[in-house]
Parts: sequence; structure tokens; C-alpha cells
Amino acid sequence: DDIDTSLPPPPPPPIVVQYHYVIAQCFATADSEVPIVASDDAADARWMTIEDMEQLVHRGDTITPGVMEVIQRAESLYQAGLLPT
Repeated sequence: DDIDTSLPPPPPPPIVVQYHYVIAQCFATADSEVPIVASDDAADARWMTIEDMEQLVHRGDTITPGVMEVIQRAESLYQAGLLPT
């Protein structure tokens, strides 16, 4: 049999999305003296400074890509008085 090998291979099958998550970002100021407690929707909850989060990233802990940039941008806007609370 003669098989034509000059044709490109067929494209891969489409990716099937099983789950879709939406992460909403918001900004607020909070009293860090008020205890924070994880509810049934989270395994852990705690107040963290930007420096704490940067240390997590530096250690290789997982933070959703882009979150640090959003937090740093929000902090810059807040410090400049451009982000009302």
C-alpha cells in the first residue's frame, strides 16, 4: 500500500474543561488585631503582610500567578491615596 506521508498529522483533540473557577480580587483595610478563622470553604486563613507573602513565593510556596502583582499594585494605589476604602 502507498501511504501519503506528506500530510501533516491531525490536530490534537480539544481540551475538555471539567471545572472553571473565578477568583475575584478586592481591596479592603482590616484590623489585624481581629482574629481571622477559616470556615468550611478554606483550609487555612491568616492575616499576612506583603513581606510575608513575598517570603512564601521566595520559599517556593504556591500563590496563584499574578496575585502578588495585583496586591503590590493595589498597595501602591492605596499609598498614593488613589484607592478608596
